[in-house]
Amino acid sequence: MDELKALRHELALLQDVAAIRNLQHSYGYFMDKGLYQEVVDLFADDGELHFMGGIFVGKPGLERLYCGRLRDGFTHGINGPAYGLMCEHIQLQDVIHIAEDRQSAKARFRALLLGGSHVTKQDRNPRLPLQWWEGGLYENEYVREDDVWKIRILGHHLTFQANYEEGWAHSAVTSGSLWTKPYPEDPFGPDRIVDSPFKPWPETPLVRRVVVTTEGLDAADDWIVAHAGPADIVVTADIPLAARCLEKGARVLGPTGKPFTENGIGMALAMRELMATLRDSGEIRGGGPAFGKQDRSRFLQALEQAVQDARRGRR
Repeated sequence: MDELKALRHELALLQDVAAIRNLQHSYGYFMDKGLYQEVVDLFADDGELHFMGGIFVGKPGLERLYCGRLRDGFTHGINGPAYGLMCEHIQLQDVIHIAEDRQSAKARFRALLLGGSHVTKQDRNPRLPLQWWEGGLYENEYVREDDVWKIRILGHHLTFQANYEEGWAHSAVTSGSLWTKPYPEDPFGPDRIVDSPFKPWPETPLVRRVVVTTEGLDAADDWIVAHAGPADIVVTADIPLAARCLEKGARVLGPTGKPFTENGIGMALAMRELMATLRDSGEIRGGGPAFGKQDRSRFLQALEQAVQDARRGRR
């Protein structure tokens, strides 16, 4: 009976993944055709758009951008496709994680935009290139609203933008921020202006590989502790290392997603010592349970939450 219940739950999660993928793809199709009101309808009532260093809050904020600035700039105030305008928002490489209670989800998508105006188009927007490439990363949150999946936060981070003829090798270096004034100073501006967390091309942030050459069994641990701080997330199953990193103010996760906390680390250290004593005496043998699919899912969700909390300064 438990196995049947687990299979039903896993099937429901797969259905949720498919629904969120369709939701995000619908966003791309509506953007392609200038259906900006339909785009706004995909958001939850308290939905937000994080775009180019600005945050647009709620349906009024979303309509201000999509049905105001974008519709005026791309389709001249018409809700629908405009002659001679191509603006394809291709949604790619989705990674989707559904919360265990199936009421919320998080996902990453890649966006590839192909834009341009045909030479026969008489009312071309002079602020737009004749034809251009654009790429971006979506970091989104979704919520189930009246049993329908909606976009809670659409976070778009520009990765590159370039004229088609010249390509991205010759594109201008930008900060990734667009806004200088919030609403209502700017009638089409965001509710809040924030620092853009990603810098577009030619910046190429990667995970840095570190080789510790100092001698000693704890040399690698010492390097991690020396470089850990309040803005960092440490992933480790080593409880003494977790304790040292917590002292430096870092967030610490175990490989199954369980966080180490200042309130619980003392008990974790004590249990480690007890288990070591029992293993040395032969009273227990073997290690812990094998790492499974649910552990991986919990870890990815916990890591995503830790990243978002770190960005927003939450503990």
